[in-house]
Amino acid sequence: MAPFTKAPLISTPLETVDALVEDIAKFVCVVESYPEPEITWTRNSIPIRLFDTRYSIQRNGQLLTILSVEDSDDGVYCCTADNGVGAAAQSCGALQ
Repeated sequence: MAPFTKAPLISTPLETVDALVEDIAKFVCVVESYPEPEITWTRNSIPIRLFDTRYSIQRNGQLLTILSVEDSDDGVYCCTADNGVGAAAQSCGALQ
């Protein structure tokens, strides 16, 4: 019998985050899946790079922190989770 697998399900949809300049802003994308998903983050459809020092990505990709918000950070942030089982899951939230 094949091992139990589960397509990604985002159990905490992203919400709109209100942040002031120089604040820390956090987006949490809790994913339930098996095997463990690969989580990618985008801002306005552009991938956020792991090595971009303005961001911190932790908890296997489920937590995105903007370390010091700037005016230019406004936009739509999305997390996409894909583990090769079924369709990828995506959730988006705005930073304003």
